[in-house]
Order: sequence, then C-alpha cells, then structure tokens
Amino acid sequence: MNKTGIAASALVALLAAGTAGAWYTGSRVEGALTEALQRTNEQFLELFPDGELRMELSRFERGLFSSQAEYRIVVDDKGDETLLLALSDRIEHGPFPLSRLSRLQLMPVMAYSQTSMKDSEVLGGLFNATGGHSPMNMTSVMGYDQHIEAQLTLVPMTLQDDGLDMTFSGFNADLSTDKLGEKIVLSGSMEALTLDIGGLMPIRMSMNDLVINMDRTQNADGLYLGSSHLDLASMAFTLSNRKTLELLALRSTDTLLEQDGQLTSDMNFDLGSVNYAGQTLGSMSSVWRFSRLDSKAVAELNRFYNQVMTSVQTGADIDDHLDDVQDVVAQLLAGKPRLALESLDVRTANGESRLSLAVELAAPESFELEDETLLRQIIARVDGQLQLSKPMLRDLVSYKGLFQPELSSDELAMEAEVLIDMLEGMAQASKLARVEGDDLRTDLLYAEGQLEINGNPVALDELDDLFASALPSAPQPDIEQMSDAEIQAEVERLMRDLEAIDAQ
Repeated sequence: MNKTGIAASALVALLAAGTAGAWYTGSRVEGALTEALQRTNEQFLELFPDGELRMELSRFERGLFSSQAEYRIVVDDKGDETLLLALSDRIEHGPFPLSRLSRLQLMPVMAYSQTSMKDSEVLGGLFNATGGHSPMNMTSVMGYDQHIEAQLTLVPMTLQDDGLDMTFSGFNADLSTDKLGEKIVLSGSMEALTLDIGGLMPIRMSMNDLVINMDRTQNADGLYLGSSHLDLASMAFTLSNRKTLELLALRSTDTLLEQDGQLTSDMNFDLGSVNYAGQTLGSMSSVWRFSRLDSKAVAELNRFYNQVMTSVQTGADIDDHLDDVQDVVAQLLAGKPRLALESLDVRTANGESRLSLAVELAAPESFELEDETLLRQIIARVDGQLQLSKPMLRDLVSYKGLFQPELSSDELAMEAEVLIDMLEGMAQASKLARVEGDDLRTDLLYAEGQLEINGNPVALDELDDLFASALPSAPQPDIEQMSDAEIQAEVERLMRDLEAIDAQ
C-alpha cells in the first residue's frame, strides 16, 4: 500500500473511532444528566426540606454527534408552580467535539456543553436589557475523569424599569470542579456596575473592578474548606444629588481549615480609604478568628438554620426543630470554641483606635438552669482591650464641617475638646477607662466567674451601677427649644460638672 493509501486508511480509522466514541458518549449523556439533576435536587432539599424548589429535565433529544437538553427550575407552592429559570443546553459528544476541533483543541474529552438562558415571562426584563440575548452563558468541558472546566459569562446589560436605571459591564468567571461538586475553584471579575434609584430620596450606587477568587474542597461533613478572597477597587454612594461617599480598596479574605474534626476560620477585612466630597476621612481593618469548632456540630447547625429559615418563610412552626438542636449545641460547646475579634483598627489622619475582644465558651452542666446561671457557665472567658485615640476623636468631630459648613473650625475644635473632657471625666469617675497620654484605654477580663476592669475586681451585680455612673444623670435638654440664655446656662452647668469631676 502506498503512502496515500496508508494516510487514507488512518483517516478512516480515526473517523470511525471518533464516530464510535461519539455514539458511546451520547448513549451516556442522558443518564449523566439525570444523575446530576438528582444531586442538585438533593442539595435543594437540604435548603428547602418541603421540596418547594426543584430542577427538571424538560426535554432531551439525543443525536449521534450532539444532544439537546432543556431544564426548568421551578418553585412549587402546594401544586402552584412558578418558573424561575429555563435553560437550554447543547451537548457535543466526545472524544472530539466539533467546536473544540475547529479551535485545534485535540485533547479527547467526554463532552463539550454550551448552556444559555431561555426567554420567559419572569426573565423578559433581563432579555430586554441585553437586546434579546441570553443574560447568562456558560461553556463547559467534561473530561473522562469527570473533571469539569467551565467559563461563565453574565453579559453586559442596560436596564430601565420603574425608577431603576442599571448599567452592568458584565461578569466573567473560570470555574473548575468535579462531577460531585466536592472541589470548586473559581476566578471571576467585573469591571463596573451602576445603579440609579429614583423616588423621594434618589440614590446612585456604583462599583468598579471586582475580582473574586475561591478554592474550596468539601469535607466529610459537607462543609467547604479552603480559602476565598474578594477585591473591590471602589464603591460609591450619592444620596439625593449630594456629595459622594467613596469606599476605596476593599479587600475581604477568609480561610477555613480542619484538623482532627476541629475547624479554624480566619477572616480579614480591609478598607483602604473612606472619602467624602473628595476628602479622605480614614481607613479601617479587622481580623477575626474562630477556633475549636466541631465540624459535625457546625454542619448540623447549618442544616438547622436552613430548616428554620424555610419554616419562617412558609409560616410553619419552628418549635419542632428546637429540641433537635440542643444536643448539637452541647456538642459544639464541649469543644470549648473560641470566637475572637483579634483587632478592629480605625484610622484617621492624626490618630488610630483599636478594639480586640475574645470569648471562650464551654458546655453547661444543664440547659435547664436559670438564665443567669446558664449564661455564666456557657461564657467561660472574655478578654477585651479598647484603645480610643483622642486625636482620632478630634478628627471625627472636625468632619461635621463637611455636613454643616456653617460651623467654623474654632467651634468644631472647642466641641471636640468638650467631648474629650467629658469622656475623660466619665471614664475616670466610673473607673471604666484610664487616660494614658493621647489615649483612653480599657482592659477587661472575665474568667472563672470573676470580672476585672483595668486590673480592678468588679462584682457582676455592680455592673449596672458602674455603667450608670459613666452616663449623664439628668435628661439632655432639647437645644432647639431653648433660648440663647438657656443654652448659655446649660453650657456653664456642664463646665461646672466637668470641673467637679476633674477635682475628684
């Protein structure tokens, strides 16, 4: 046989193999879809135990090289169905789907899928906003190892409807998962979203440059471990055509890990800058850490929460669920979980304040104890620190000038000093805080039923009196109803009170 004959024979063999593979893959598609829908509906049942939400395969036509499927997601309220979403899916059979071959993607795969939304009465507004195109499209490739790679697109749209104007640049994401959805990796981004809401108090809201990343793996209890983070370049609000409030450089990260059945969660949030009318006001950041959380108990509590929310929405009695959760709470508390705001930092141009608070919990002897006794046994330890910066307080008072431009800088400076003197006086009189240079500081420690504030023992039944001593004893006058002479007299009385506190 000459070379041409050999090449022709090889091509025929390849086409035959491809055709046989496509036939074999096509014969498995409907069964695979049925299994996927069953898993989806099982997840819906966890969220909605009464079966109000379900997904159906409404049409399936199998061909040699491709198949066509349609799905419906419906809400069933006692037999009264409402269509939420209708999807159309064109599935090209492997091992060599034509769409991939046309792009010279020669790696054999089981199937190549193109999914889009179908127009409906519910979604008519979205289709109008996109010029008649499907608002959402997804292409996905399933390998023979059941691994799925997908690209999700929310298309750009402009919507005008009953006082709402929306401009959306679109959203694109790459998604990687397995057949059972136990491993999910997602990376997505959006350029811009603008909302204009009319009415008596019109508001404009905008977001720019959103990036989302997630890498999660499901554990044996159904919880997704791993990490995720969100970055947003800016978010802006303008109320009633006034000056704009901007939040810049927002970043949120979280991590959930498991070791020996215990979960540890770390969450961070950063806000790079808060601006109003073009002026920088400050920034903030927070660090949270939850540890010693029993994985099985957390998963059960999550399922309990979903059941309660469903009962509330349907008007069902939630009392039936309360007895079931008590054992789960006891299991969670037995691990002595620790819930901590490791730090909350608020910064302005001239100062920085910080708060930290950690709470350790324990299992009580019984849940039948009186409320006060039960609470004391559940809360094993509280450790908190507050550092309040006086320069930061001065900055915050000065910001009133942005909203009340009639106030002079001297008036604002005087108001800030009066506020600081008042806080110092009340803190020292009540011993709830101490003055250290430019800071007001408080240290709180509760352990083994004993409370200390700034190192001083405090009986728990004295807390009400202690806080009362830090608050003004007389009701505050309504300044708008006072004459100039009465305002002057009130200021003089306040100054005398402050002098008396200082003298103590």
